[in-house]
Amino acid sequence: MPQSVNNISPPPAAEMRRIVKAYGPVRANDGVDWTLRAATIHALVGENGAGKTTLMRILAGLVRPDSGHIRIDGRPAPIRTPLEALGLGIGMVQQRPALVEAFTVAENVALAGGPGVDRPGSRRADEALRRLAEKHGFELDPHRRIADLTMGQRLRVEILKALAREPRILILDEPTSALAPPEVDSLFGSMRRLRDEGRSIVFITHRLPEVRAVADELTILRQGKVVGQGPAERFSEAQIARLMIGREPPPPRRALGKPRAGPAVLEIHGLCTAGGAGTGLDEFGLSIGAGEIVGLAGVDGNGQEDLVACLAGLRRAERGSIRLDGVEVVRASARKRLARGLATIPPDRSHGGLALAMTLGENLLLSHQRRRGFSVWGWVRPAALRRHARMCIERFGVEPQRADLPMRAFSGGNQQKALAAGRLAHPARALVAAYPTRGVDLGAVEAIHAQLLERRSEGLAVLLISADLDEIFALSDRVAALYRGRVVGVFEPTHENKRKVGLLMAGGKTEEELRNDG
Repeated sequence: MPQSVNNISPPPAAEMRRIVKAYGPVRANDGVDWTLRAATIHALVGENGAGKTTLMRILAGLVRPDSGHIRIDGRPAPIRTPLEALGLGIGMVQQRPALVEAFTVAENVALAGGPGVDRPGSRRADEALRRLAEKHGFELDPHRRIADLTMGQRLRVEILKALAREPRILILDEPTSALAPPEVDSLFGSMRRLRDEGRSIVFITHRLPEVRAVADELTILRQGKVVGQGPAERFSEAQIARLMIGREPPPPRRALGKPRAGPAVLEIHGLCTAGGAGTGLDEFGLSIGAGEIVGLAGVDGNGQEDLVACLAGLRRAERGSIRLDGVEVVRASARKRLARGLATIPPDRSHGGLALAMTLGENLLLSHQRRRGFSVWGWVRPAALRRHARMCIERFGVEPQRADLPMRAFSGGNQQKALAAGRLAHPARALVAAYPTRGVDLGAVEAIHAQLLERRSEGLAVLLISADLDEIFALSDRVAALYRGRVVGVFEPTHENKRKVGLLMAGGKTEEELRNDG
């Protein structure tokens, strides 16, 4: 008896068969077979450079494969351009926002051409954008320029751009890397609603708890090949980690013991700015001693980017003081601060972090090329550059291990590894580490954490800025909560204090404050 029509499973939303994509000698995808079932959330995980983003860029028409074929809804679909992918209902939110900085939020979303939002400035378009943002738990002013937004806010605009087109297949590449925990929860709620509406979601991530929290199915890539796939519930976090890196995952790094007593190295008092990206600084004050890591926890847009820019000498404070080893540097140039030993890992590697047209080796030496041993009469010594690059590559596991490749040839995670390696490999008195592990895999997180703790033991004063409370509480000797541009509490990194910090950074009050108010 023939099977009932109602019992026939729908064809997969997407199938990719024997996909190969090589960049020179490196095979980013090496004969990948992958299936996305309809109305599911499919997590795609793997180390940096495993081929996840390349595979999805092929599906989105941004990259052409060397060989292989694609089927959408069971029909052949030789996707050659992003326009063809959009026509098939495929939308992708890339890890690096691709926005027009001079345009407003509304104008950028209008570029996506979604229904109701394609005429920016009109009352109808503003209302449609407001409803779309509220539905997915985002707060955005449609009239703000992209240039004035933080990384997290820009990512929200990218997500709204993709959702405005009402895609049938939505690809999210590291969407939570710049979102605060409440925003992550809202995004996961949106993903589940889209799935329940019959849409298919691809979720690229390094954060294994997120896989367990939201994914229906899972594919694990390693070195361009599929090494595991199936229902997500069948895999434990330890199993996923082992398949990702090909060995037992390292135990999480912890800051052990109290910091040794040392004088204050970096002292910040009464720092104020008018606010550029997000909230400005409002009488910000904090002191960090030698051999100490102080974690700064705050929801994105509460003054972090202004603080990093002020400390690096890229933005002038309206008032306040920055002292390095007792010397006032608030009016010093960026070069003079670096020469005195104030180093920075910036929050956005593409702006102020890396020169993508330069090689990996050259990037690892940026800002330090004049140091003794690296140059003669202003010319960089090639042998010294190669030696330095080899040390950084081995220490941080940058892949591919090619110091002569341009930085743009590396995956986003490997670019972040290179950025951290270049900043941590040189002598410094104080380090401002802003989101140092954003978008990197388990092995890279371990390497960066190990280097931060090693430099701390050598007497480096570290200001660690992160949206990941687990990271901050694992590494920090003290934790400062940031809200609307000022420090609203400083705590020991205990389990009991994690909830207090979470409340304060979201604008709430601790039990003690509530009792005092009463």
